[in-house]
Amino acid sequence: MSNKAIVKQQLFSICLVLYLFLGFTPVAVASPLVDRIQQFPQWNRKPPLKLAKGDLEYPEWMAGTWNVTSILVEQIAPLAPDIVTPGFGDNQDYLHRPFNFQVRFGQEYYTSTKRFFPITPAVVADRAFNGENIAKAYLGDDNVYRVKVDPNDPNQQITLLKGERRLISKITGRGSEIPESNKFIASEYTKQLFESPASIYLNEVETTSAYKLLEPGKVTAKQMTAIYLSPQDPDYFQAGDRPVALYRYDLDLNQVKSALKLDSDREKDATEGEIMTFTGTIEKKGFGFGTWALVTDAGETYELKDPPSELQQSSLKVEIQGRIREDIMTIAMIGPVLEIESFKILEN
Repeated sequence: MSNKAIVKQQLFSICLVLYLFLGFTPVAVASPLVDRIQQFPQWNRKPPLKLAKGDLEYPEWMAGTWNVTSILVEQIAPLAPDIVTPGFGDNQDYLHRPFNFQVRFGQEYYTSTKRFFPITPAVVADRAFNGENIAKAYLGDDNVYRVKVDPNDPNQQITLLKGERRLISKITGRGSEIPESNKFIASEYTKQLFESPASIYLNEVETTSAYKLLEPGKVTAKQMTAIYLSPQDPDYFQAGDRPVALYRYDLDLNQVKSALKLDSDREKDATEGEIMTFTGTIEKKGFGFGTWALVTDAGETYELKDPPSELQQSSLKVEIQGRIREDIMTIAMIGPVLEIESFKILEN
């Protein structure tokens, strides 16, 4: 199997699970999600979801840190052999194979957009923490640099991967139902773009999930995911609104911390992070006018924050002392943002 096929296979697996732990709005609406779950895998069109707005809220019984076991139990290619998504056949290697990772939720991750009105913080996902853990579970620690959430739009995030690759995701639609106090059903529709130096791949993903609280600290979930072609795909008109791949997962969540306020889990503020030393070469990356970046000797790419004129030279070998600014997301999104404290030119 080629490296390109492996990458696509792994990215599909990440995307199928990722959206389950990024949150949803717990507002009961007249959306037939129960029927949609019962109709699986007879899905012949996209679900009628409302526009995704604002932050994404969970039931209070989801607050805390959880150990998750996720198992792919079924996969179907409804339009095969005419249309089969990249890596679908290879995903059979994941059938009945458990993947373990940790996720967390709490009020401390909630940010209100209503500045002039008092509001009770809701329980929401720590999206960056959850997304990074899920990506590392499927791709391996060495292949994932960071997951960043747009501070101005909680429905957008970017996963930065080794080899100047990135996965950009935007949740565009959402619906939810609360059949009973211990049950929660949600459906989200996400547009995603995988970008590498060699290619760009787009698709659209529906994730419909049914949670059930078995007892305090123990939750089970059924997750059904559909892959749809984007309008840019050459097979789009043949597929239309029909899914080209379907996946079903079983998930078990066991709580390890239940407090709404997880002070012990809080990381240092990004602006006060540890100063580290990086050695590498200055390069200009991205599109248009480009962005100055440091490519380390290990092959990692860091976007330089406000580099001085002395560092604005391609192929310059340097040593930089600085801190990673996890609170900043830029338009270029070529890698983690590095704030420079000091530097030394090693070679022109």
